[in-house]
Amino acid sequence: MGEIISKITPVFILIFLGFIFKKKGLIKQETMDEMKKLVLDIALPALLFIIFIHMEIKIEVLGLTAVNILFFCLLLVFTYLIKDLKGISSPTLPFLTPGLSFGTMGIPLFIAVFGMEALPTFSVLNIGNELFIWFVLVILLKYHFSGERFSTSVFKDFIRSPFIIAVLSGLILNISGLRDIISQNILYNGLVSTLDLLGTIVSPLILIILGYDLQLNRTYIRESVKILVIRYAAMLLLGGLVKYLILDRFIHSDPLFDYAWFTYLILPPSNSVPLLFSNYSTEENASIATNVVVLSSILCILIYTGFVLII
Repeated sequence: MGEIISKITPVFILIFLGFIFKKKGLIKQETMDEMKKLVLDIALPALLFIIFIHMEIKIEVLGLTAVNILFFCLLLVFTYLIKDLKGISSPTLPFLTPGLSFGTMGIPLFIAVFGMEALPTFSVLNIGNELFIWFVLVILLKYHFSGERFSTSVFKDFIRSPFIIAVLSGLILNISGLRDIISQNILYNGLVSTLDLLGTIVSPLILIILGYDLQLNRTYIRESVKILVIRYAAMLLLGGLVKYLILDRFIHSDPLFDYAWFTYLILPPSNSVPLLFSNYSTEENASIATNVVVLSSILCILIYTGFVLII
């Protein structure tokens, strides 16, 4: 118990530090934006590259990715069907349920408890998450709120994403066997060491940024809480069914994967969703989306803390 508490305590301290930096004006918004860009465009992709280039690629990865996308599609359809029911009535619900803040929330939390060596088990889930966000969620959100249809710009943005470049590069070098060929090269080893070092700054910086961005619009609190409750109920219910009915049939019993899947299910919506709402929908919907992300982040940390104390 004491060891677990010592691992999870830094999470709260770093988030609190970020909140204090914002509250006291110790770090300007412009500085934090630059820090966020450093983490999301360089440090986090570097970490993912290292993970995927050394990951043991199994056929189960393809099945897991397909099931993951299916899971998100089920969530999308389910929440779309109930979004107009009396007492719910929320056009934002279907787009705030699937698609997760994997890098900005999942990775630092998982590392804090299980360590870097366990991260490959968790990171493999991000393949389906990224594919769904880019090729389903983004396209449908744009079309639903602005009528904009699919265009090649979505694919261009996808392949330009630092996350995608890092993951694909790591996978290609891994699967092709080029990793073994170039691993004897001094420059390559130096590059890997540099990227590995960059990866170590990811977790603390992300948590500080998270604390800095914890801001709520009180006008839409009730609407946001309603979405939050429905979202978590749908995620945990459907996620549990998918795990029991499908994943457990082809993935060997592995407690670490069980922990990874639960962590995955409690993550908040993708941080990019509020930005998409602000670009393609109303300011009200954008504020609701931001509230849901913030509230989900807080609840995620609380649930995760309780979870790791009992495992």
